[in-house]
Amino acid sequence: MSKPQFAILRFAKYKGPEISNIESHNERTKEKYASNPDVDTSRIYLNFHLVTPQRKYRAEAEKQIAEACCRTRSDSVQLVEALDRNAGVLQGQEKS
Repeated sequence: MSKPQFAILRFAKYKGPEISNIESHNERTKEKYASNPDVDTSRIYLNFHLVTPQRKYRAEAEKQIAEACCRTRSDSVQLVEALDRNAGVLQGQEKS
C-alpha cells in the first residue's frame, strides 16, 4: 500500500522587528538550537527558496516595499512567509 499524499502549508505574517529572527531560524545560522533540540542540521541542505533573496530578509522586504511605492506604518506587516512541507515530493525527493 502506498503512502497517502498530502501537503502541509503554513503562512505567517511578520512585522519589521521580527524579520531578523525569522531569517536566523529559516537559514539555520546557529550551531546548536537550545530551544529546539530536534533540529536535524544534517538535513539543512534539503531546504530551498522558491525565490532566493538577494540580500538579508529585511533589506529585501524594504526594497520590494519601496519598489511598489507602498507606505508603511511601524506596525505594518512587511513579510509573509509560506512553508510547503512536502515540496520535496514534488521534486521526486520524498521526505519522511
